[in-house]
Amino acid sequence: MECTFYCSPAVLQKELSRRFSQDQNCSGCLLSPKAAPPLHQHGTSFLRHKLHRKPCFRLVGTCQLTANGQGASEQVETRGLEQEAQKYESPSFLPSRQQLNMPPRDERVSYTRIQGLSTFPPERLYDKVVMVRCDWNVEIGVHEVKGKVFRDDTRMKASVPTLQYLAGAGARVVVVSEYGTPSKGQRMQHSLKVLAERLASDLGQEVMMAGDCIGAGVERDIDALRPGQILVLENVRFYKEEKANDLVFAQKLAFRVDVFVNDALGPCSQATASVSGVPVFVGRRIAGLQLEKELRYLNSLTSSAARPLLAIVGGGKLSTRFPLLKSLIAHQKCDAILLGSALSAPFLRALGWRTGGTPTEAGSTERATELLELAEKEGVELVFPDDVVCGEAQVHSAKVKICTARHVLHEWSAMDIGPQTIDHYARRLRKAKTVLWVGAVGFSDRKSFANGTLSLAEIVSDLTWAGTCTSIVHGKDVEKALKSVRGKVSHVALGGSATVTLLTGGALPGLAALDEEPTGPPDWTSVFRDPTASLTVDVGCGDGGFLLELSGKGSGNFLGLDLFGHLVDAANARAQREGRQNLYYVAANATTSLGPMLSTYPGALQLVTIQCPTPQFEARGLGRLVLRQPLVEAITEKLVTGGRLFVQSDVNDVASSMLEEIQKHGRGRLVNDEGFQGPGSSPLTLSSWKINPFGIPTQWETHALSKGRDMFRLMYRKH
Repeated sequence: MECTFYCSPAVLQKELSRRFSQDQNCSGCLLSPKAAPPLHQHGTSFLRHKLHRKPCFRLVGTCQLTANGQGASEQVETRGLEQEAQKYESPSFLPSRQQLNMPPRDERVSYTRIQGLSTFPPERLYDKVVMVRCDWNVEIGVHEVKGKVFRDDTRMKASVPTLQYLAGAGARVVVVSEYGTPSKGQRMQHSLKVLAERLASDLGQEVMMAGDCIGAGVERDIDALRPGQILVLENVRFYKEEKANDLVFAQKLAFRVDVFVNDALGPCSQATASVSGVPVFVGRRIAGLQLEKELRYLNSLTSSAARPLLAIVGGGKLSTRFPLLKSLIAHQKCDAILLGSALSAPFLRALGWRTGGTPTEAGSTERATELLELAEKEGVELVFPDDVVCGEAQVHSAKVKICTARHVLHEWSAMDIGPQTIDHYARRLRKAKTVLWVGAVGFSDRKSFANGTLSLAEIVSDLTWAGTCTSIVHGKDVEKALKSVRGKVSHVALGGSATVTLLTGGALPGLAALDEEPTGPPDWTSVFRDPTASLTVDVGCGDGGFLLELSGKGSGNFLGLDLFGHLVDAANARAQREGRQNLYYVAANATTSLGPMLSTYPGALQLVTIQCPTPQFEARGLGRLVLRQPLVEAITEKLVTGGRLFVQSDVNDVASSMLEEIQKHGRGRLVNDEGFQGPGSSPLTLSSWKINPFGIPTQWETHALSKGRDMFRLMYRKH
């Protein structure tokens, strides 16, 4: 017999009890009054519950029913059932960004609003375990008399201001870093012990050294730390789990850690356990003083840099510089680009000039042609050398020759920029207000071809000393040239490949794991007619439809927060058209902004809702959960006694994580008011089904329910 049920949830329960009574149950089927999972597999068919907010329920599935042990059977409608079940298990059910009115993905990524140590309240650091991720990849040599000597400790010295600040604030500081790429049998050569001793000398205070980076001994060392003390963990590269971003290893590293501080841009390019994994298990994740400085200078190139902005781009291969050059040109980050000797060869060849034996890669001429066309289109000037210093091609000899850049003989290869080019570039640099320098303009590892880089280093240094320009340099060869001439620049970028990735708008996993700085509160008197009325906050409000409808029915004020500014602008425009003087939306990251924002609100916080947060559709462990420690603590602190927190999701894993965060960080002040709402398959303790308590579905909720997904709901009350 084929049948389809349409009824309200209450009627459904009675119908299920009648049809599937104890003497008429599916053999082994859990669709009995005792239990009702969301998904039941019987043979090759599936049984699926679909609970819609509207008073309508449709039961679809296949069950073989036995009556009193006899062979009678009943079949429920099964149209498209297996495909529906597969869709439920696959992430392909997600609608497109256009369907959700979300902005298209931008290939460039911006990290201009990362929470930094300089603006983090210092009182929140006292007696807290603060883990600082440093980059201590230094160069150490061996002297016949002095033993180990530091040839280049620039990156280590860069972390000193952050460590001094934290120790002065009374934090219990734990330093984690890598050093080299140790292999079996090289543990002693790559130990951080000698670096910890050097740090103690630089700081003028005792620095303790752990025997490992994880384990019971390390945990005891951390517990024994007193405010202001510093503990250096052993090299994390001793464990293969570091590079693999193993979350179990990361959780061990994060033992007792209250605040995570990333103070190095270089390691941010890779998702390792100490960079991306540890923040998953820490409530607050911020940038250190050195990383703040890196981001401030590099981000200024795309926003507030004084013009004219000139870039000097060197290096030997166009393939490695192509993304940077394309980004500098396409987004008009600079007014002109001065090219080095070898790097200019593909461009000169594309223009029909003779470059002699200067080596070029396969496809480099085509790349150069693309950049030439783009530069002409965008109005960015590409400046080539007038003359070049050449060496005999493929011959290691001391012979050098100065040639015009447009006519290099076949047996010669361009190795450095010539004296005319140095004068030409100097004239242009003197007119610049900002200079970005990436890579040596010649083969500076050979003395005969280092003059161009050294000369430009002196020129840029003089301009910086004179205060006529801001200078940012990147590349070890450029760093060495500046040290040779004792030059000064505004900022030496220490991020390695991460610096170029940042300049080209690429994604950096280490930065993505950090919190954003708080968004300031609105002027409450201008956005609300009565700023003293009770407040309802919807976190992740999307297009604002839920609050728009709720504000028309309820009393008090209503505030929506969302990351997407274009959605917030549209929602505010809609609220104005509707004449709502008790409704306002703000573009902000609630995790870092809600607490500071509500601290200025004159009225009482009555209700907070977090509904179907979308970032968790990424894999758990990426550190992008919406409901984390800072947000839970802010809600717990700001809610009035008797106020409520409502959360819901159509993903069991997400709902479970929200429940865990509330239980862990709610300080025992948030009690489960209505019970966890969801199907019987959840690993949590659940109560019976209940519909949305507001009767107003969000856009995602409507979509999820239309696809047959279950909603997991919790209501908490502050006592």
